[in-house]
Amino acid sequence: MFLDPNKPFSVFSNKGKLSQCDNALTAALNASLCVALVSKDGAVLCSHKKLPKLANHQTYNKVYNVCPTIGVTYAGLQPDFRVCLSLAQRICFDYYEIYNRYPSLSVFVNEFCMTMQEYSQKGGPRPFGVYFVFSGANKDGTVGLYKVDPSGSYKFAESAAAGVGYESATNFLTRRQGVLDDNITACIGAIREHAGVEIKSEDISMGVFKNGTFHVYTLDEIEELF
Repeated sequence: MFLDPNKPFSVFSNKGKLSQCDNALTAALNASLCVALVSKDGAVLCSHKKLPKLANHQTYNKVYNVCPTIGVTYAGLQPDFRVCLSLAQRICFDYYEIYNRYPSLSVFVNEFCMTMQEYSQKGGPRPFGVYFVFSGANKDGTVGLYKVDPSGSYKFAESAAAGVGYESATNFLTRRQGVLDDNITACIGAIREHAGVEIKSEDISMGVFKNGTFHVYTLDEIEELF
């Protein structure tokens, strides 16, 4: 079996684990830091853009709209994320064509994670090396935040961090969680404190969910917060 080129990779080890999912999660957690916080009046997503010195930071982003009511940031492999973002946007717009409204966050995350889980069991594809954080509104109108790992499992959370330094960043965020404006300051502080390098305004991507819509901040808006 060791020399069989057609052997399945999506099999459990003798410890009851899927090594491909563990490896994909490791790839995501070794990437640049992303953080998020939620409050009753909104949610904020913030991510560190780790790029070469000669790269144009304004052409690169790590916070996106999935649809007008849902935002996402990530830690992990950017090529994998682009594929996943396309899948996520397709889910939202297919839902809109049927119901004439965008899905609630919980409905979207459930559908998206079913797709993610399929990639952990198929014989050919590998799991995506990306850890996602989504924000938006739940069915009852409350603001929600979900963490999604490469295996397709998801969890509702009030704070989230992924990437290099995520453990210390999580502790930093939980001690400073407050209203939306406080959370924006806390997320920027977490990136500056725990990213491991000097952070400028151009090194950060940020988006905020407020009043039912998700807005991705421009560089000028981020500079005002520094």
